Amino acid sequence: SLQRTDCIVVMLRLTVLSIAIFVALCASEIDSKPKPMNFIIFNPDEMRAESLGCYGHPVSKTPNFDAFAQQGTLFEQCHTTYTVCSQSRASFMT
Repeated sequence: SLQRTDCIVVMLRLTVLSIAIFVALCASEIDSKPKPMNFIIFNPDEMRAESLGCYGHPVSKTPNFDAFAQQGTLFEQCHTTYTVCSQSRASFMT
């Protein structure tokens, strides 16, 4: 019948269209290169983490540190190799 033929044609067209969209999406993923990651390490002298707003200080206003913490990675645990600042920073940077 004519209706059955029309239905088959529509299904074939939808199948071809779906395959074309799938191939186009896959090709765009292959061509795109991953963006290099940026690392910003803050290692200030004489500043404790709890003095920043992003770590929950109720009074301290640190909008730039808070923005970095919200957009990036906020570390909640720290372990040091030495108890004195200079040696600890030297081991951190090597």
